[in-house]
Amino acid sequence: MARGIVTKKPGGVGNGRLITSEIIADPTGRMANIPPGYAVEFIADIAPEIGDVVDFTYDPTTGMGTDLKPAGHADVYSGEETLDLDIVKGQYVLLSGAKIEGGINIDGGFLAIANSSSFSGKIKGITANSTIIVNGSTTEGKIESNNGGFLVMDTVNKTGKITSTGNAYTSVQNCTIAGKLEVLKATQCILKNNTVQGQTNTDCK
Repeated sequence: MARGIVTKKPGGVGNGRLITSEIIADPTGRMANIPPGYAVEFIADIAPEIGDVVDFTYDPTTGMGTDLKPAGHADVYSGEETLDLDIVKGQYVLLSGAKIEGGINIDGGFLAIANSSSFSGKIKGITANSTIIVNGSTTEGKIESNNGGFLVMDTVNKTGKITSTGNAYTSVQNCTIAGKLEVLKATQCILKNNTVQGQTNTDCK
């Protein structure tokens, strides 16, 4: 089983959607590992809500998630707020259509910023397994992810400085970066199709 967090409910137009919160590995070795932050569509016989944490089976043939089972619920923020957050191990936080000012420290927990959210402030992953996912949103402050964490950014319209040192996995794709982009000593990294207004410093290959 894999685990993810629901960012779009099924029904109406299109399937449901979740983003993976951990690495999906195939024990047979027939497919490559899927990292945290990967978007998976699903059709469910349960009625998940946005922010639900679910265990599911990934079907590599269709790319769909099946057999969803409830596993918890994230703290979901969807309005305009000023707040500071410390996200600890085992805690999930989702910003969905939110406009937030403040600062966020991730200490082994999971943060997802999705659904056209905007966040103004510093985001920092400070310990191993701290996971930061930003998808289709705006982050105007600095993002820092180090020490065996996971950082995945895709289609971020505007973001400040991004730094990653010694991460287990870092992926920055299709982003407009107003500050510096620095990715060093990641076990695995992907940098593609970014517009960087500051300097780029990376050993990512």
